[in-house]
Amino acid sequence: MDHRARDRHGPHRGGSDDRLRARPQRGGEPGGPAFRRGQPAPVFVIFLTDGGNADKPASADVLRELSAQPVFMQSVGIGKEDFPFLHKLDELPGRVIDNAGFMHVNDLDAIKDAELYDRLLNEFPSWLTTVREQGMI
Repeated sequence: MDHRARDRHGPHRGGSDDRLRARPQRGGEPGGPAFRRGQPAPVFVIFLTDGGNADKPASADVLRELSAQPVFMQSVGIGKEDFPFLHKLDELPGRVIDNAGFMHVNDLDAIKDAELYDRLLNEFPSWLTTVREQGMI
C-alpha cells in the first residue's frame, strides 16, 4: 500500500485489509480449489498480529461464517499487549462450532519450537473431532 492509500485509510490500516476484501469468500484463498471441487478438507489458518484490529465487526462476521466450514482460525498475539479482541473472538457466540483459538507470545524468538507447536495446535484436535462428527469432512 503506498503512502497515499495509507493517508486515506489512517495510520493503522494494513495492506492485507485491501487484499482480503478483494478476494471472494470461496475460491480465491489457498484452499479455494478444494472448495470448488466440493471436497471438504480441514483448513488450519494461523493469524499473527502484534496489534489491534481495525475492522472488528467484519472479522467477527467472517469467523461466524467460517464456522459452518471446515476452517479453524488460530490467532497468535505477539508482544506485550493484552489482545482483548482476539480473546473475544476465541469465545465468540453465534458460531456453528467453535472454530477459533488464541495464544499469546511475548517474544517468538524466546519460545521453543515444541512449545510453539503444542500451543498452536492446542484446540485443533478437538475441533477436528467436532467437524468430523458434524459431517463437515
